[in-house]
Amino acid sequence: MTKGTLLKLTTAELLQKAAAADRIAKDRDRWKGRALTAEGQLSSLRNLLRPAA
Repeated sequence: MTKGTLLKLTTAELLQKAAAADRIAKDRDRWKGRALTAEGQLSSLRNLLRPAA
């Protein structure tokens, strides 16, 4: 969305877009945490299953 487009929105529309962006950011952060946890668990499993040298 361009600056010009944002300037044409009503206050209510701007607040709706801000709320939607906040929900998206929270959802992204939640999934990022889950992904980091899963990556750590996968790394641990790989290390356990790796043949001893």
